[in-house]
Amino acid sequence: MEKRAKQRVVITDKMVLIGLGFAAVYWFIETFVYILFSYEFNFFQRLFGPDLSGIATRVIVLCLFIIFGAHAQYTINERKFAEEELTQCRKEFDELLEKKTAELKGVNEELQKEIATLKKENQSS
Repeated sequence: MEKRAKQRVVITDKMVLIGLGFAAVYWFIETFVYILFSYEFNFFQRLFGPDLSGIATRVIVLCLFIIFGAHAQYTINERKFAEEELTQCRKEFDELLEKKTAELKGVNEELQKEIATLKKENQSS
């Protein structure tokens, strides 16, 4: 089962990279919207320009997306681990239940035989 889990790579395994991607998309969209609603038409100057407050805002958004991605990845990993543990515990419980059921059936059969033997002894006396 470990081999199968290691081979499977899904998009949720890369949540920090997804956060970086969202931040980059935000950066470009914010720049594009600013250019649409202003009289500045220099895309690259606005994208990497000297406006420190704009860059600070973008860096904060970038950090928030990275933190979100890291937290989401941690939560997903913990859930996968908990599901694996639950599956293992369920298997162990089923095995134990089958074992105890078989033991109880054996004890029950012995008691039924003993009861039958006692009834025969009581009837013959």
